[in-house]
This record gives sequence, C-alpha cells and structure tokens, in this order.
Amino acid sequence: MIRHETKKRLIRIILVAIFLVGVIFAVQLQMGLVNVGQEFGTYGPYNRVLNVVEEMEDLEVVNSRLRRKLELKFITTLENFAITVKDETGRKSVISFEKGTEAFDESDRKRLKEIILRRAALGFLSSADQS
Repeated sequence: MIRHETKKRLIRIILVAIFLVGVIFAVQLQMGLVNVGQEFGTYGPYNRVLNVVEEMEDLEVVNSRLRRKLELKFITTLENFAITVKDETGRKSVISFEKGTEAFDESDRKRLKEIILRRAALGFLSSADQS
C-alpha cells in the first residue's frame, strides 16, 4: 500500500511534469519551432491571413510559401510569406506580405480582409493584363 506522503509527492511530480510540458510547448510556439495554426508568435501573421481567407466565400487558398530567418536572439523569424488565392472563376492571384509593413502586422480581421481583397484584385488585374 502506498503511503499518503508518497501519493502527495507523486501527484506533485505529475503536476510539475504537465506544467513543464505545457511551458515547453508554449515556448516552441512562440519561437517558431511549431506551427499549429496559432495567430501569435512567429507564424501569427501567416496564420491570421490564412484564417481570414478561409473564412471568405469568394476566395480559396491554392498555395502558400514562407521565408523564415534563423536568428539566435529569437531562434526564427518570419521574413515574408505569400499565398496564392483563386476566385470562383478560377483566376489566381499571388498576395505577398513583407515583415515590417503595416499589412504584415495587421491584427484587425476586417482590415486584413480589406487588404487581402485589394491585393487579390490587383493580382487578378495584372494576370489579366499578361494574358
């Protein structure tokens, strides 16, 4: 039979282990080592844009790319990213976001949707001009 003190110690060890695993995972999210769709940390701007486009009925994400940079201070940073979107007619547009720009750091979903629609429309126009 396990003594009462041993049970308490075992429970404390388990709780500390669970806490440490949670902290380690949160640090990995913030440092860009893991991307699970979070709208904060290294991948925050990228995931925010993807989520806004997925909520839109008139656009669909076809492709995306990321450019990360390894920095010892932050481990990784997201330098830029681009998504290729398609409208109902099948036209495609590449929308790019650069680090340090207002659009890259935008967190207001309504404003971000306006930016995405405007950039997609410009991309549709330029692809039509090239045809």
